[in-house]
Amino acid sequence: MREPGWGAMFQYREWLQTSPPLFLLLERGAIAIFGLSSSALRAVPLALAMAAAWAMWAASRRLLPWPVGLVASALLVTNPTLIEYSRTAKQYSGEVAASALLLWSAAALKERPARALWVAAIAPLLGYSSVFLLPGLALALLLCGHRRQAAGLTAVAGVELGALYWWFLRPNYSPELRAFWAADADGGWTPALALAAFMCIACAVTLCWRLRDEWFSWVCVLPCLLLALSATVGWYPANPRTRLFALPCFLLLLARSTSGHRLSACVRFSTDPYARGSLPKAACTIALALGALSLWRQVAEHRAAPQEDYAQAVSYLREHMAPADLLLVHAAAREGFLLYASIERWTPARVEYGATGWPCCARGHDARPGISSKDSVLRDLDAKIPPGFRGRIWLLYPTRPSHWSYAGLNEGDLWRNHVWDRGCPPGPYVALANLAISPMNCGR
Repeated sequence: MREPGWGAMFQYREWLQTSPPLFLLLERGAIAIFGLSSSALRAVPLALAMAAAWAMWAASRRLLPWPVGLVASALLVTNPTLIEYSRTAKQYSGEVAASALLLWSAAALKERPARALWVAAIAPLLGYSSVFLLPGLALALLLCGHRRQAAGLTAVAGVELGALYWWFLRPNYSPELRAFWAADADGGWTPALALAAFMCIACAVTLCWRLRDEWFSWVCVLPCLLLALSATVGWYPANPRTRLFALPCFLLLLARSTSGHRLSACVRFSTDPYARGSLPKAACTIALALGALSLWRQVAEHRAAPQEDYAQAVSYLREHMAPADLLLVHAAAREGFLLYASIERWTPARVEYGATGWPCCARGHDARPGISSKDSVLRDLDAKIPPGFRGRIWLLYPTRPSHWSYAGLNEGDLWRNHVWDRGCPPGPYVALANLAISPMNCGR
């Protein structure tokens, strides 16, 4: 986002960049308006999450009794994964916003089919995962009698997705990226995910008997089925953040099934005033309980704590490093250090960056699992330290266990021990969130 030109932003020379173009442009605009800071970078994901909440509520109000829509919207807003990525400079809240906006446009499909075309043209620019919703939206247009719009949507989506693949996806793909997602520990099938897939399949079978009457349900169920199929065959990485886009679809599908149940209908249309008012009261109680529980978890479980505390690391180094000191930054910490050093407007006098143990996926560097070796690490480290160096060496490296298990070697400990063996004993060790700072004293 800080590159001088748009081309360098879309195809970053140091790293594979997988964020959609519209998300990058919005972030670039926020930096231009507010300056480079953590708050500016987080403003866009937060705004997109709020847009997703609004679109979810607007779609629910059109399709569901408002108490049921209130609970469905509350389940989306209080989802801990969505909350996490509404304050993280990543594109996943934008993917949820794209899905929710598509559902909102589909809710008014019969009255305003043109709105669905406009939203469908913008959504892939904001979230690549919206491609999972486009087949259901085209089918819904066809079932509602809008054959021309369905053909137009198919043609526009085909051309747009082809252009996105050629200009943005193809230059930012490598076999290492696929290997990284395949080795992701958060992915795979869980009992809850398998149950959700089973419910979607059951809904799809039921919808086959009522094809035309339940056109909106196809917009909700098809993305879930396509996601499950893609994850099963290894085409799409389905971990909690990458499948977050399907959550609005699943919640609306579940809410429509619930609101159509006979018991719910009895409560809504009962002539007893007490029974008729019980559903809104229960819905408000559930929504408030979900909000309170979500707020408690954010505070009690320290969910706002940084996963890698580069802000504190850069601040500490800036305060304690002398001009003659040498700073060695591990390759896995390079981008984080560069970003927060720019935010702090600090340029160390002597800094070297490691060239081993890369995470996925730096351009021109082999980052396959297990590729790191002890000899290559030590050779690279010795090349970074001048012969006969006297003074203090500062080591900055990650301590996340999942990264070292992926790389196949704990290079942080190896760095510290090797510099110690060179006659530079360590000073006070600073442990931060998944980061470590280790000063090594190489004589006066």
